[in-house]
Amino acid sequence: MWSFLCRVGLVLLLSCSAAWAQTTRPSVAQIEIGPYDVARSFQTFERTLETHPPTGDLRRQVNRRYDWLSGLVFRQQWTRAAQEFARMTDAMLPIELDGPVDRAARATLIRLDPPIPLAGETFGISVKPMYDVERQPRRLPMVIRNGDKTLATFRMDPDGQSIETRVRKAGDYQLGFLGTNGVFWLRHEFSVVDKTPPALARELTARLDAAGQTSQAADVLRDRLKLLQPIGVEGRPASLVELPHTLARDLVCETSAVVEGRDPYVGKAGTYWATFAGLPAIVHVPSYVVRDAKPVPLIVALHGAGADENMFILGYGDGKLRRLADREGFILVSPQTYPLVGRGDRAVDLVEALVERYPVDERRVYAVGHSLGAITLTGWTLGDPDGPVNETFAAVALVAGGGRPVVATNALPTFMLAAGRDRIFRVERLESVVQAVRDAGSPARFQLYEDEGHVGIVQHAIGDAVDWLLQQQRPVE
Repeated sequence: MWSFLCRVGLVLLLSCSAAWAQTTRPSVAQIEIGPYDVARSFQTFERTLETHPPTGDLRRQVNRRYDWLSGLVFRQQWTRAAQEFARMTDAMLPIELDGPVDRAARATLIRLDPPIPLAGETFGISVKPMYDVERQPRRLPMVIRNGDKTLATFRMDPDGQSIETRVRKAGDYQLGFLGTNGVFWLRHEFSVVDKTPPALARELTARLDAAGQTSQAADVLRDRLKLLQPIGVEGRPASLVELPHTLARDLVCETSAVVEGRDPYVGKAGTYWATFAGLPAIVHVPSYVVRDAKPVPLIVALHGAGADENMFILGYGDGKLRRLADREGFILVSPQTYPLVGRGDRAVDLVEALVERYPVDERRVYAVGHSLGAITLTGWTLGDPDGPVNETFAAVALVAGGGRPVVATNALPTFMLAAGRDRIFRVERLESVVQAVRDAGSPARFQLYEDEGHVGIVQHAIGDAVDWLLQQQRPVE
């Protein structure tokens, strides 16, 4: 009931008629490219890999290029990384989705000024290409959407133009371009709000301080309130999984709950960022899992070096692991890997925090890791065989990574998924990790994906990893 009451005054329906007004402004200067732009180009690339997987020589070339591009991201070379992800997408798409308008749309950046507009107030929309496109059209049909509903369509010069517009009602919106055959190329997601996020953060923090709450839920809420501060050269929201309007609505409700002495994260469904057990993480809980309240598996997903907690949720396979959670009915949590290196005890604390809030089947708690994430998992299971991880988890899946083999007296059941074209983790090294698990007396499976590279393997292997994990369970004590 409290959630419903909180939403009544916050969710506003958009009036399509006369909602938008626009005027043109002078051509915009060069737009600086940041990590949000890379994330957008990367998501489009991963989505294309999923929907139009390359074959033969092109597949091998894409995998080599993908690994090289990951190095650019690791070194924070944002401009070149965003450009090259877009160009690789161009190379994979069929000709019917690769006309001049489509290419120009995928190469165009969008900025808002201010980045999070206020309802009813004028804001600017600027566009600029990341790189030159052959036969670039003079005008691109830009579309503003609210879900599946088109709110406005107008033409923009992709070589640099800025217009002014406004929307009267708060909400979450999408900006993109219409390509060949009406395909919508999403380029920017944004919110229109009734109150600036920093002002709302100050207001909610003051309410929390006045209540004097010092619970674990209050600590989680204080960290979530920090998401209201825009960051980066793009001025983007700090959370990639919660747009500011929706986030603001949720935080108002969460603050009310904490002030009243309740934990709003018990049974919270959907996808959200939080710090449980002091670990920044994204949690995804299918709504029917909460509704049915039956014990379900929990999978902890650890990303590789240079990435963050968004990678398994939004990145690899365009969020394929999240879709698998919806289909198979498990809870997914993806924490930052770095604080967990050599600290399996912190992973156990994270699991316990979720067990307190969700119907977790404690015999079916698993972990999957890619690259650095896989190294971290072998450090827990082989490096500390009598540690808390082996008493908490049922099995682990290692994707394109693993620590140096050690002589261990105990290990968890392990599935190693190796990439044949991986230049970072050679197959022989990963096979030796599998042998170490077997020598410790635990079952281990090895599978080679001959044509995949170090990063590209995740999209192709994650389904196999989940299928195998869900078949494992801890024995009854």
